[in-house]
Order: sequence, then C-alpha cells, then structure tokens
Amino acid sequence: MIESTEGLVLVSNGKYQFPAEIIFKILEFQFHQLLQNTTSPISRNTQYFLRSNLPVCKVFYRCVVKIVYRYCVFKTPHTFDNFLHSIMNRERLGEYVKVLDFQEFTSIGLGRTGKMNKEIQMVTSTTILECLKRTPNLVEFLASENIKDDLDTTLLEHLFNETKHLRAVDFCGCSGEIFGSNFANVIIKKPGMENITDLSFHDCTDLPSWVLEKVLINLPNLKKLDLTHTQITSKNLQKIPHSAQLTHLNLSYCIQLTTRELISFFINHPAVTGHHLVWLSLQCDNSTNTTLSNNQLTFLLKMLDCDFHYLNLGGLDVSNENLTLIKKKFVNLKSLGLANCDFNQQQIIELLSPPLNDDGEYYQKLCFLDLTNNRSITRWTMDNPAFLNCSSSLVAFEFNMKLITDIESIGGELIYRKGSAKPVIWKTFDSGGRRGWLFKVGPLNEDNTSRIGIIEYDIETGEKIFPILKLPDFLKYVNKKISMSRGVLGTADETFGDIERGIYKYYGMKM
Repeated sequence: MIESTEGLVLVSNGKYQFPAEIIFKILEFQFHQLLQNTTSPISRNTQYFLRSNLPVCKVFYRCVVKIVYRYCVFKTPHTFDNFLHSIMNRERLGEYVKVLDFQEFTSIGLGRTGKMNKEIQMVTSTTILECLKRTPNLVEFLASENIKDDLDTTLLEHLFNETKHLRAVDFCGCSGEIFGSNFANVIIKKPGMENITDLSFHDCTDLPSWVLEKVLINLPNLKKLDLTHTQITSKNLQKIPHSAQLTHLNLSYCIQLTTRELISFFINHPAVTGHHLVWLSLQCDNSTNTTLSNNQLTFLLKMLDCDFHYLNLGGLDVSNENLTLIKKKFVNLKSLGLANCDFNQQQIIELLSPPLNDDGEYYQKLCFLDLTNNRSITRWTMDNPAFLNCSSSLVAFEFNMKLITDIESIGGELIYRKGSAKPVIWKTFDSGGRRGWLFKVGPLNEDNTSRIGIIEYDIETGEKIFPILKLPDFLKYVNKKISMSRGVLGTADETFGDIERGIYKYYGMKM
C-alpha cells in the first residue's frame, strides 16, 4: 500500500502510477534476475519475462520491448526473419538494438539438406545487410561459422565503414574459401574504425596473413584481439597501430609466429608495453616445435611489464623457476594455464601456497589452475590433503578426462575434514567429455548440477516453478577464447567476460 503520492504521476482516470523511468528500472532489474539462470537458454528466460510483463499495460509493454530489443539472439532462420520484419515495420525498434548475436544460430535440422539450406532465403547476405542498415546504434556484432558464407564483401564493408557505434566484432570459427575471398576484397576507409576496440578472428584458419594485417592496421583503438589458430605472423603484429592499448591478446596455436620477432613485439611495441595487458594466451601444441624455448620464455617473462589476471602457457617449456617468477611478479593473477607441462605435486603445492615469511595480504591468490595431462597428478595423489587445500583462494583445477572419470566413479566428489571445521567438498564438472574440472563447492560455486533439467511445481497452486540456477562461477576463468561481448545486460566481467553459449562455448571450452 502506498501511503504517499510524492513522485507519482496522476493519470486521466484519477489514479496514480509510477513514472515510466522507475517502471523501466524495476523491469530491468527483474530481467537481470531472470538471466542469472545461466543453466537455461537465454530464449527461455526471455520468453518467461515477456509472458509475465508484456500484457500488463501499455507502459509495461513499451518498457519490456525496449529492454528485450537491446540484445537480439538468433537461434534459427525463422527467429531472424521475424525480427527483421518487425524492425522493417516499426523503424523505432531497430534503434533500440545494441547487439546482434549469432553464436547459437543454426539452420541445420528438420531433415534439411545442404541444398535446402541454400534455398531458404531468410538469412542471407542481403537480409543481414538490411538488418545492419536498420540498427544504427549497433554496438556488438557476434557472427559465427554458421553464417560465414553470408558475410559477403558488401556486408563486411558496411560493418567496418558505416556502423559508427560498433565496438565489438566476433568472427569466431569463420573460415573457408568463400569467406576468405570476401574478406580479401574488403576496402576499409581511412582513417579506419576508431570505435572498434574488440576484434576476434578465433579459429579463422583460412584468412591469409595479409588480410589480417589489412584489418589490424585500420583499428587504432584496439583493446581485445583474439587471433587463435590463424595465419598471423610476428611481422603482422608489428603493424598494429601504436595508439592501440591491448588488454587482451590470444595467440594460441599461431604456428606462423617466429620467436625473435615475437619477443621484439612484446618488448618494444607500444600496444603491449603500456602496462595494460591483463589477458594473454600463448598456448601451443607441444607435440611440435614450440615457439619459445625455456630460456626464451624466461627472458620474456622477466621483460613483460604487465599485470596479468589470465595467463595461459600450455604446451610451452615451463620450468619450476618460471613458476617462482610468475608467483612473485604477477600478484593479481587469477587464472594460470599449464596444460601439458610436467611438475611434481610438491612444486604445485609451493606455487599455490601463500609465502611463509609474508605477514601482509599482498601475494598471488590464484583461483584456477589448468594441470591437464600432468603425469604427476593421478587419482591416488589426489588423496594428499595438502594438495587440494594448500590455497584458500583456489576454487578449481582442470585435469584430463581420465582423472575426472576416475573421481566420478567413486561418487564425483572428494571431501576433506579438518577437526571440527566445516568439511571442504570438491566436485567434478565436465563440458561434455572434452574438458573436466574439479571445483570447490561454495557460495559462488554451488552444486546445482543435480537440479538442472528438473521441472518443479508449487504444491499449493500447481503452477510450474521457475528456479534461478547458476552455473559455477569458476567457469569464467577456464574460457580459452576472449569474450568480446559485455553480455546481455552489459555487466559482464571486464577481464573474463560472460560465460559464452552455442558455437562460442564449443571453441572456448575445447582442448
């Protein structure tokens, strides 16, 4: 019951109502709460939000439409087709759009052949270009391999030359002859796209190095750059504008990089020497010759003037001396990747344990450590309580799937008790057989796996309950792909980003 009408608006029927701005904020908060349900698809959460609020009144309708149209997710051609028709019929709707998200998009299924997919004209270069023209305030364009052949030269030139508010572009998984040819013909107008700060060519394997260079030299304000598994060369990296201030850089599996030029880039290029870099991946395939030897890696780690929060050195020749250097130098490090590196259990305990002679709080507090394929870590060495409990800050390990399977065979959890203190529970978590983790159950990493997919009903009303279940928070540390999006709500972690979905999740979570 409202006891005061101060701040309320008197409407024509003599009743008071909240100003539309306050209603908008309330609905925005409700939408935020619903999307905390990260175990359920965004589309399902959004549908629940629409059904609950859209029919209430005209003010609710306008607020809900504005909230939902800011972040547009497309899972099927029909979804995109309906969206395009809506912004063509009501021009104002296109002005609300900030994000076009194709990371979950697929046209496969329902017994369609490749020929049938080509005949379906709902999602083509023409319709996507029409969509871009009708969304003048677009901030993020998240493409995927499922629309790669529809990204023609005209569309790409519009994306890089005409979208004045565009901040982030992601071409994750886009490759092939058609995509490469279209990109090769793109002409980017000078002085370049000053507004684009985040760019991903993650797993764009077929783009020639000169095409990548052509794009990079025209992005003077670049901050996030993902070049995983591309043909980028060290000389191409040198062409990045000196005005760029890279905070995130992913050079995983870039086999064209040469050691001398790569070290020179990290030591001399203004884009990475300004103490801005917080996320770096140099992961490589250790079955082939690595880019950096141990001596070269040691030299590079000593010379880097960075405040890393994420560092992935998987596959490189990392020594115990390197671990000591990493622990002392990068005190704000939260996620460390050491896949395919061999350290004994005691060396790992020393890395994770707080310093004995330091009375202060200022020391490295890792949250995640990747120990995939470490031969010293087995099911039996896991029984050492000093290993899992040597660090109070650590919330998750990554191990190979055999070890995770072995733990799951005995119940999927390890419980450690110390005196009368509350027992510490470590649970297994896997991503469909590709990667597996052991995480510490806590307030931010709840064990919701047993409740996912269960339908619950209110015993009194019989109505279906819409539970808010979150995926474990540690998953933000394990992503091997740089997240280019600020998330549905624009509140994603600046360093680690949102938990990604669809094909982005596949690339970010694969080995």
